Amino acid sequence: MNMDVLASVKFGEQESLNEFLFENGLQHQLFRDYLAQQNVLGPAYPLIDVDVDQFDDWLQAHQVEHEFFAAQLGLSNPFNMLDADFRKENDFYDWLSEHYLTHIQIAGALGI
Repeated sequence: MNMDVLASVKFGEQESLNEFLFENGLQHQLFRDYLAQQNVLGPAYPLIDVDVDQFDDWLQAHQVEHEFFAAQLGLSNPFNMLDADFRKENDFYDWLSEHYLTHIQIAGALGI
């Protein structure tokens, strides 16, 4: 897992966003795999790809997975991922920070 990729996305840079999407998708798969080893199966969405015209759908699917991880691991519910306006730089970076911390919590609870 490369947590740095989740924290180093640059606003407006497609290449760093693509790296984020790829790493985020890999981490979600890893989290699901760890839970599946305990016979806990949950929702799985294609988070590596996102259609910018359907970005709210991606955020919603992402939210569902994070809520599942939180419930299974006894973590507090994650922040509402749909509350950010990704066209605003401050919202973008606030969302990234919250999301990064959520992944740190999940990885810690899984012991990875």
